Amino acid sequence: MPDDFVQEQMRTTRARQQVLILDCCYGGFFTSRMLPKSDATVDDVDRFQAHGAAILTGSNAIQYAFEDDGLKNNSKLSVFTSSLVKGLSTGAADLDGDGLISAVDLIGYARRQMRSESRTQTPTLSTIGQEGEIYIAAVPPSKRKKRHVGSLVLPSPDGWIDLTKFIDRSPAATDRDAVLIAMQMSMAFHGKRVSLSHNDLHAKLTKLTKRKPDQEGFVMADMMYVIDHIGVRAERSKKIYTARSFPLASLDDIVGQLRLGRPVVAGLTWRRKWVEEPILKTGRIEPSADDGYPWGSMITIVGCNEEDTSMRFMWQLGWGDRGLGWMSMETAKASIHDSPYSIEAAEITMPYTRQ
Repeated sequence: MPDDFVQEQMRTTRARQQVLILDCCYGGFFTSRMLPKSDATVDDVDRFQAHGAAILTGSNAIQYAFEDDGLKNNSKLSVFTSSLVKGLSTGAADLDGDGLISAVDLIGYARRQMRSESRTQTPTLSTIGQEGEIYIAAVPPSKRKKRHVGSLVLPSPDGWIDLTKFIDRSPAATDRDAVLIAMQMSMAFHGKRVSLSHNDLHAKLTKLTKRKPDQEGFVMADMMYVIDHIGVRAERSKKIYTARSFPLASLDDIVGQLRLGRPVVAGLTWRRKWVEEPILKTGRIEPSADDGYPWGSMITIVGCNEEDTSMRFMWQLGWGDRGLGWMSMETAKASIHDSPYSIEAAEITMPYTRQ
């Protein structure tokens, strides 16, 4: 079937929500030829009033898709399709345990299945004109995961949802990339203390982008691709750790992600006065007019107050309280320039091979 025909059907349909699943070689190439319907920004969209298209593919733009050579019951399903069917039929694809399987949940489950079987395919998810979450299935109560209150971060008496106790405050741990701090915090939240390799992350980013960080820097999308698809090696072992990143539609979603033990990474546009006394020592940044300071840097948001929506975040060692700072929601809305991502890390049980 020509891909032009499929694209035309998607463009002309009256359906508000579309889900396209492609299980074929070079499936990711299809999405590269699609043009977005609009550039609408995402505001507060009701979870069941989402619209747009979600495209799930069994491989990226440069990979083959493989048949399984030994599925049980003589199934003729491919590896990718088999993982989707299993995730939907058993409810295992409901990764966040909310009783609903979203497109993000389903592709995340498929990736985990591929990794566990040591497959070289990389299932991908692309969205076109999407606003809000697109849900594919509801999980029957009998198949839902049990969510334990103990696994959630409860607010303190003064309203703080705070993950700072999971930060390694040693100099070597705090003076590193925001995504590594977030991944290490996520693992500590789940009871595992690991130090991830800064050099390994930057080597993989350099290979991916064909540039060095001192030339143009690495952007948020580069970072998310590496931790989602490639992983980062631990400092003192050969284990590789990956993460599941969740793009947030609004800064108001941050507190909910922190409740789940997921730190949030965001890009912040800095002001000159924020790196001078007294803010240099206090770490408390306030709304400030753009003073022409041409500098942006990623931060790790580690806490949020439910009452006044102020935030705590980690930045560089030697700034604020050993890298810890504070800002109001007003400051965050005026200064965060990249859509934030929450991070949930996981261990990949595969031998480390030099990239």
